[in-house]
Amino acid sequence: MEAQGVSCTTCTKKQLMIMAYLYRKNRSPFWYIQYVDSDRRKHDKSTGFRADDPNDTVKAKILRAELEAKEYQRVPVVNGAAWDT
Repeated sequence: MEAQGVSCTTCTKKQLMIMAYLYRKNRSPFWYIQYVDSDRRKHDKSTGFRADDPNDTVKAKILRAELEAKEYQRVPVVNGAAWDT
């Protein structure tokens, strides 16, 4: 499994886990997405968008950007308490 568009060789595994990314599974015509929800649970699911259709690829990239934005909007937690904002 390879992340699409990720070329960072210095990122740690923990940093990569907070970024949504698209990937393809063998023998599947669809894009799949991995992301972390608001409860910090990792999800892998099909986007339902075909990788062989340029319009669907754009839609999958938009979905990835939306989910990644939600990941960055999470409130950071330190020792069980949220940071002051």
